[in-house]
Amino acid sequence: MFVIKRSGQKVPMRYDSITDRNLELSKDLDIDVAYLSKIVIQSLKNGMTTIEIDELAAETAAYMSSYEPDYDILAARIAISNHQKATSSSFYETMKMLYENINTHTGRKSNVINEHFMKFVETHKETIDNAIDYSKDFNYSYFGFKTLQRLYLLKVEKKIVERPQHMLMRVACAIHSNTNGGGDIIRAIQCYKDMAEGYYTHASPTLFNSGASRQQLSSCFLLDTDDDLKHIYETNLKCALISKHGGGIGVNITKVRAKGSPIHSTNGVSDGLIPMIKVFNSTAVYCNQSGKRKGSIAMYLEPWHPDVVEFLALRYNQPPEEIRARDIFLALWVNDLFMKRVEEDGMWSLFCPSVVPQLAETYGEEFEKIYIQAEQEKKYMKQMKARELLEKITHAQIETGLPYILYKDSINKKSMQSNIGIIRSSNLCVSGDTKILTKQGHIEIKRLVNKETEIWNGFEWSTVTPKKTGENQPLLKVELSNGITIKCTEYHKFPIVNESENDYYELIDAIKLCKGQKILKYSFPSLYEESFKDFNLDTSKNINLTIKSVNILSGLHDTFCFTENKRNLGMFNGVLLGNCAEIVEVTNGSSTAVCNLASISLPKYIRYIDGHPDFDHEKLYQITKTIVRNIDNIIDINYYPIDEAKKNNTDYRPMGIGIQGLADVFAIFKAPWGSPIADTLNRYIFETIYYAAVEASHELALERGSYSAFEESPYSKGILQYHLWNEQPKSVHWNWKALEEKVKKGMRNSLLIALMPTASSSQILGNNECFEAFTSNLYSRSTLAGDFIILNKHLARDLKEIGLWNKDIVNKIIENDGSVQAIEEIPDHIKEVYKTVWEIKQSTIVKYAAMRAPFVDQTQSMNIFFEHPTNKLLSSLHMAGWKAGLKTGNYYIRSKPSRNAVKFSILKEKKGKEYVKDGKKMICTEDVCVACSS
Repeated sequence: MFVIKRSGQKVPMRYDSITDRNLELSKDLDIDVAYLSKIVIQSLKNGMTTIEIDELAAETAAYMSSYEPDYDILAARIAISNHQKATSSSFYETMKMLYENINTHTGRKSNVINEHFMKFVETHKETIDNAIDYSKDFNYSYFGFKTLQRLYLLKVEKKIVERPQHMLMRVACAIHSNTNGGGDIIRAIQCYKDMAEGYYTHASPTLFNSGASRQQLSSCFLLDTDDDLKHIYETNLKCALISKHGGGIGVNITKVRAKGSPIHSTNGVSDGLIPMIKVFNSTAVYCNQSGKRKGSIAMYLEPWHPDVVEFLALRYNQPPEEIRARDIFLALWVNDLFMKRVEEDGMWSLFCPSVVPQLAETYGEEFEKIYIQAEQEKKYMKQMKARELLEKITHAQIETGLPYILYKDSINKKSMQSNIGIIRSSNLCVSGDTKILTKQGHIEIKRLVNKETEIWNGFEWSTVTPKKTGENQPLLKVELSNGITIKCTEYHKFPIVNESENDYYELIDAIKLCKGQKILKYSFPSLYEESFKDFNLDTSKNINLTIKSVNILSGLHDTFCFTENKRNLGMFNGVLLGNCAEIVEVTNGSSTAVCNLASISLPKYIRYIDGHPDFDHEKLYQITKTIVRNIDNIIDINYYPIDEAKKNNTDYRPMGIGIQGLADVFAIFKAPWGSPIADTLNRYIFETIYYAAVEASHELALERGSYSAFEESPYSKGILQYHLWNEQPKSVHWNWKALEEKVKKGMRNSLLIALMPTASSSQILGNNECFEAFTSNLYSRSTLAGDFIILNKHLARDLKEIGLWNKDIVNKIIENDGSVQAIEEIPDHIKEVYKTVWEIKQSTIVKYAAMRAPFVDQTQSMNIFFEHPTNKLLSSLHMAGWKAGLKTGNYYIRSKPSRNAVKFSILKEKKGKEYVKDGKKMICTEDVCVACSS
């Protein structure tokens, strides 16, 4: 039997070399090297390469880790050693190879990384190569490393050329290559060292694309869709472009008219949301995330939309297919009024957004006022019991795990962007010299800012408070048939009448106006007729003006508006027009919200004092401040797939710092969920992260300037997130009063903390996902050697400490689907620590979310777990989350499968053990079962 070396040379197979290599890599591990080598040798084939033999040995060791976690460490060492032999030990040479890449199909240069990045690396190549520590590659678990190989490490012609340390250094250099024009190598090296130690990781798009020719590093993009065919397809195109470059997408579709609503421009009837969503579904499938992950588009709908029931059923497995869109993620944007109606068992009315458009643009008391008035005027398309709709929501969640539930009012009331406007809203504003009709006559709107004023809405007097809504805005100049001009944003609404139905009007954006369109007739208050002479208006009759022209106004201008609740109309320069549906919206033109993410690996901050674990808040504080600077740099170096995203991100500079491994921390402290120690850790960890992030953003503002909408923001008034919850910090580590004073002088970033799911990055760093409890104490994995099981490493450690780690205990855990609660030998205190998420009260999960929420200025992707979910259980949980003031009611609803994907029943036999795996028998006559791959 012969083997092929890396050089291509054929040599005789030496079995001792396999044993020697396993022995060398497992010196400090509890490994049966002879047995492992025997299994590997039995599987060898003539003509295998040394690379393939290493892969086989690593797979075999990983397979054997079911009973001894040290085998996973050995598997990682074999795989990583094998990888290092196949890659360069020079970061500079590796980056040069990526930069000089030639496409073999075209023969043209196709650089994987960009020129600016390459110049930075070339300038500092010796410093970088001296700093990089390849021994850190061996800190990854086997499956963490395999995840990096599969998705993250860069390739040339399908061959991986990067090592894990190359990837981390690439990210660090990209982040700091543009600081102060020439880059900051000192911060780049420190950034690399922190990531190499595993203190945190940036989000997947940042790991994928840092230094790339188009370095799209953002994770999330939020879009709005208007009730207009052109805009719907423009939004779909934006989704395609964002997905192409690796971004996840959320789209608000509430404004799109309902099924059965008239389309006056064509004399037709709308087919509603479902056919439109199917178009977006096709986009999600076709435009995957840079070829690495499936496209991700979430559709957000408010529950007063008439198509809500059909929307909830989109992901059902049952036909008909024409009303299904299973690749779209569904989310409900739930208002307080709906939950109140559920609580009181009241009726719920469904309105077409084309009839009551203000509902999509308001929240809180203003929303409720408009909703109830529309209800009284019987403008609804249909009605149903609120509890009936909630039951349809919970039924969909039981069937599909979706929709996500987010609470619109809580999000907006507790928003640190409250001065920017209602979340995902549009902008309807005019220039400061525009005159509005008040009881004191026509007065320039800029003179009335923040003053309660009575204005004419075309039919009666109405009280409003004008606001300054933006600075340096591009405006349009709309000229009317009588010579009057209106200077307004492109989304300012004009009430345009339908040619065939003069009593029917639609509020049309200024940018969409056409020559000859008629403005809604209106009347004047008789006592004010004299003041209309300035506008060349005949006040003896109702006025019906037409659009003459729409042009771009030169220069940039401050903008102003007000909210008129009775008709959503007001007199601007003597003309009846629409007004802001939200009075406090600041914008710099059309924008798409973007977020840039990173997650902190919490177990890395545990140190030991006299043998006892202690959480290092000072280190967490330092690293969090580093992350804030990193992400602020990312905002500036980022490639934006669409212009609107760049504008929003650079104006408001939001970020989302999250965590992973909270359950690991509890396990290391031997603290059950709901215990005083876990309570304290849960709260104080997030207080530290929030304090550090706010302080770092303030310091960056002093260094680089505040974000564009800082003035009038909560920060400018010394208001932090916990104030909006009527809470105060409890940690004595930090000087909160001093921080409240500091932020009044500037903040670099409008948002800082977001607790996102961390599925891939948690696997890379070897942590449990985000802030979740363990879903099981065993996990199934698939390899070429077959499906096998990995036990919870913390449970294995604790059982070893008391002499209970043996095959019999492992088999009992397997028999119990990863639960330890029914195993008599295991002490109660360990059972408490290792309750799975199915065994922890979900009210505890909600309680912990509420405890940390005052220090999370965005929100939390909180999954809910029920072994056997029912409508009643879910309804009660939603009500509890809403009453707790949470922003997110749930991310996914998880129900426990009837049996695990890999389920082993262990039966005693004379000649060994017989395992039944998914109904197929496998006979094991050895100490550890080795199954055939098939």
